[in-house]
Amino acid sequence: MAVEILERDCGVPIRDLDGGEIAYDIHLRRVFLRTRLADRDDRDHMIARAWEPHPDRPGALDLPSRLLGRQWCRPGTLDCASCPLTEVCPKDVERASQAVSA
Repeated sequence: MAVEILERDCGVPIRDLDGGEIAYDIHLRRVFLRTRLADRDDRDHMIARAWEPHPDRPGALDLPSRLLGRQWCRPGTLDCASCPLTEVCPKDVERASQAVSA
């Protein structure tokens, strides 16, 4: 995540961003489970799932996951109606709340 921030926000040129991992944090876990991008709350599984849509740079999914998790897909008060993923998200809140709270 630090490398992504340096490159994206600070403009630090990074020669090789290939293989950058996604941060396995609470936002990623909640968003990936609720959207069913991940089948289970498991670090290796979620990292592997992040590689599927973005094999060249899975770490680029850090910021969108964090923004979704902080702005719309919060732990208690969801804002599904205004979420940019509302049309495609299955909103599997129960599964995510069980896994993330464990």
